Amino acid sequence: MLIDFKINPTEFKEKYQEKKPLVIKKSANPSVVSWNDINDIIARTDADSINFRVSFPHGNVPKEEYIDTYFHVGDVRKKLKKIALYKFLKEGATVVANNIYDEPRFNDYAKDIAQLTGRQTVTSAYIAFGEVDSYRAHWDSRDVFAVQLVGKKRWVIYKPSFDAPLYMHQSKFIEDRYPCPSEPYMDFILEEGDVLYIPRGWWHNVTPLGEPTVHLAIGTFPSFALDYVKWIFRQLPESVHARQAFGDEKDDRATISALSEHISALMNDSASYRNFMEQHLGEQRIETRLNLDLLGDANVKSLETHLKVRLNVLQPDAAEDHFATSTGKIYFRDELRDLKGFLARNPETTIGALLEQFQDRNPREVHDVILSLATRGVIELLR
Repeated sequence: MLIDFKINPTEFKEKYQEKKPLVIKKSANPSVVSWNDINDIIARTDADSINFRVSFPHGNVPKEEYIDTYFHVGDVRKKLKKIALYKFLKEGATVVANNIYDEPRFNDYAKDIAQLTGRQTVTSAYIAFGEVDSYRAHWDSRDVFAVQLVGKKRWVIYKPSFDAPLYMHQSKFIEDRYPCPSEPYMDFILEEGDVLYIPRGWWHNVTPLGEPTVHLAIGTFPSFALDYVKWIFRQLPESVHARQAFGDEKDDRATISALSEHISALMNDSASYRNFMEQHLGEQRIETRLNLDLLGDANVKSLETHLKVRLNVLQPDAAEDHFATSTGKIYFRDELRDLKGFLARNPETTIGALLEQFQDRNPREVHDVILSLATRGVIELLR
């Protein structure tokens, strides 16, 4: 793991999640990410997309000021105008790259957060060298973990004025009705290796301090009550009451009453809740590294014992006999049920530890299961 949260998932959920911010000093290992890595990752982003911004407090720089459009062998291409980007950064801009996927150097931090929270994550990077805020005070509609990789930043945090915002809410559109409080809740410096957890709806203003600074903002995305309601309504065509034609309010009252009772019964049914949650988990994806030489070669029947294994499943304890994944439900036969439990309790282990734990099993059978799980992306092989 790259982050030592110094708190177990149960304590985090009981004391902090959706409740209040948490600063964890010197909890992340930033040494695995170099400036070469950062430069390469930013170079691979789509700078012309809405996920890439060059920001000042007064707003974002127009795309045409730092995107070059040109023809290459008959193709229209777009690329960063590096000289323009350097100029804006020297003037105090912040480069923001949102929705960074398939970049293991960054995503490994996100996987640690996913294991702590049991939630899918999305990673963004913020890079600056000056002393200008990238945004004025605002709040996010998702919980965020800020992982300080390079340098430091000042964070000023204020209590929420609009509780539990969802994705359709933005602070700038409703701050006239729900303004930022005047009294800060926290005012501190987030230093290299520190991690901040800030729940959705908490106002914050982040300021670079005149030195190189890079932090990851890793948002977590659970299912919400609104998602459950939408899921329930997608089941309604199965009910004859929902298929009735309307015409007269007096005549339609009986249908409305029957449909209301049906909806209430569905929403309060434990089986409905379990099916919804399992479907939600199954729709979440955790990216894994390619292992062409180990998983694409039919001649590979066993793995080196020193290889590390990482579980890539959200909420592995959600069901007793299977993992819910984006490739479907992964069931474990009775004699291998202990393997599921071991992986859930030890999300990071080694091939050697697995073989030792199940030394009473046929090693070939254990290897076959490990290879199958790795091929499906349920576990990741790390070297």
